[in-house]
Amino acid sequence: MSSADPQRAAEHSKLAQAAFRARRRQDMRVHLEAAVACGSESARDYFLLGNLLKDAGEETQARAHYERCVALDASMHAAQFNLATLHRKAGRTAEAVSAYEAALVLRPGYRRAVISFGELLLELDRREDATRLFERAVEAGALEHPLQRASHHVAGLPSRPWYDPARFDFLRTFEAQAGVIAEELENLLRIDAAQIKPWKSDALAVGGWSKFFFWFKAVRNPHAATLCPRTAALFDDLTVATSMPLGNICFSVIEPQTHIKAHCGPTNTRLRCHLGIVVPEGATLRVGTQERPWRQGEWLVFDDSFEHEAHNRSAARRVVLLMDIWHPALDTAAKQRQALS
Repeated sequence: MSSADPQRAAEHSKLAQAAFRARRRQDMRVHLEAAVACGSESARDYFLLGNLLKDAGEETQARAHYERCVALDASMHAAQFNLATLHRKAGRTAEAVSAYEAALVLRPGYRRAVISFGELLLELDRREDATRLFERAVEAGALEHPLQRASHHVAGLPSRPWYDPARFDFLRTFEAQAGVIAEELENLLRIDAAQIKPWKSDALAVGGWSKFFFWFKAVRNPHAATLCPRTAALFDDLTVATSMPLGNICFSVIEPQTHIKAHCGPTNTRLRCHLGIVVPEGATLRVGTQERPWRQGEWLVFDDSFEHEAHNRSAARRVVLLMDIWHPALDTAAKQRQALS
């Protein structure tokens, strides 16, 4: 670090603020680094530089700047949260816990911190502590339900863990074609199983999980119509599913003795539908507090923003046709746009 020069540090800090307003990120970084090199005593300088470094993947340096930020001003809850996130990513668990706790003391209703800290507590097998955290968050208005913890949450949407499939008339077509879907899945597994790709997820505790996409985030897989034409055709004009930009349509395969641990989906603007295609005994899904088995040719419909986990305790693979649809309360394009804005 250069020798302290408060005046030059302040000048560079002002230039960095101007670059921030003009959205000139590179100029902003240059001036923030110069301000820090001149011995800036502004917590905001270290916070903003930490953000730029974090976004650039320079996480060790970012963490050092957040640490300096909170040393100068421990009341910056966003800096405490970002510091906790980087500690957690680096495996510095005790430091992460301390920083999360500091962020939540400063802002008890800080939703992102509640969700991230709760996830960490669950990873540490501290479920009772996580439960208390989530219950306090409901009291503070940060969560609507202790088991519903999507990162993207639209307040006020009617919600419950499970839905009656009979409510959705369009699902009956798939039930009637379950045999056709199973036949095309069998053909896919026989002639081009490599198209079913491993699915990487932190929720996979043990076993194997893979997927073959018909649609991914409202984009059609052009190969699906060739490999599984009759199944792919079922989605034609089904915009309640294909227009959902935070959703997917796929074959979801979990291997024998697989456990997908408890987690929450990313948004409450969708419902998730599972049609049982290959369902061995011992394959179950828990959503909220209730566990149900998959059944061949039948749908399970649930809100995956609620905590859920899956088990395949059998010696055979389990396959479902997974389809995400818009939440039924978001039944117009205008409501959908507003929910995603």
